[in-house]
Amino acid sequence: TRQLGSSRQQRIKQAAQSYKIKKGQKIKGRQFLLVDDVITSGATVESLARLLKKNGAKSVDIAVFAQAID
Repeated sequence: TRQLGSSRQQRIKQAAQSYKIKKGQKIKGRQFLLVDDVITSGATVESLARLLKKNGAKSVDIAVFAQAID
């Protein structure tokens, strides 16, 4: 989903609807590192982290290479 020009709330909604965990994936008790090239609103990594934690992830860390400046 294209997020350019979307508000933070729109981005959060789009991201939440864009990602699902495939059946049979082992999430519970595992540690995850999300890597993003550029963070703008944080909606994508926030949605993914929430999804992973909701499904039992032990921890979710985030690495970002650049942050967009308004």
